Amino acid sequence: MQIRANQVAVITGAGSGIGAALATACAKLGLRVLVADIEYEAAEATASRLRKAGAKANAYQVDVSDSEEVYAMADHCQKLFGGCDLLCNNAGVSIQKPIEEMSPADWSWLVSVNTLGVAHSLSAFLPIMRQQQQGYIVNTASMAGLTPLCNFGAYTASKYAVVGMSEVLKEELKDSHLGVSVLCPGIVKTQIYQSERNRPDNANIAPPQSKASMETDFDTTYSRQLQPEHIADLVIQGVEANRFYIISHPEWKPLVDYRLSAVCDAFLTHS
Repeated sequence: MQIRANQVAVITGAGSGIGAALATACAKLGLRVLVADIEYEAAEATASRLRKAGAKANAYQVDVSDSEEVYAMADHCQKLFGGCDLLCNNAGVSIQKPIEEMSPADWSWLVSVNTLGVAHSLSAFLPIMRQQQQGYIVNTASMAGLTPLCNFGAYTASKYAVVGMSEVLKEELKDSHLGVSVLCPGIVKTQIYQSERNRPDNANIAPPQSKASMETDFDTTYSRQLQPEHIADLVIQGVEANRFYIISHPEWKPLVDYRLSAVCDAFLTHS
């Protein structure tokens, strides 16, 4: 997709972290930005900062787990800006617990935001993009959508779903004027580990029974933390190059290779 001034970008989870960095990167390129977040004050802080820099930016409060709110956001965007050229489905949450400690409420909340939030946004905005006969979608998954992370089982499952959804969407859009990328970052300096602050039932959250920890060499080999601005730059480059997989941490490749080779080996074993 060729990014041009006056196009419209809609970014969820844009009150902080990767979303705020994406909003800033888009504004610098002259796009009009709808800064969406479940925390209105955070969204307005981002939008206000962009407006002070001369950009056209509006804040919008949305809970992406609620399909009616997402459809209302799409309608608001169309009335405000006349359409949507770049949709970044970036809102996400995390729970760090072993699978056996996850409650039904834990699963419901995490999947409703990470997976259904993306699905709701696609359902709401794809008809607008189809009508325009142009548009680009970036779905934020994670390296956890390409390789399993122990003690993040539900998060991994939700991000695998986003990767799969994006892969199917890519095939479904191949004969259209619409494009799609899936963003799979490693560790980024964001507030995702404090995401339960916005959980509706956060007063009743049961703490983990055990101390969750990554594999022993995770801290030294895979823990390089990038700034959100670096990820935003990769996204802009990926969109302009029509690159489907947008990857931030090449050092994670051996983990992905291990999983993929195990899948391929299973075919050989049972052939």
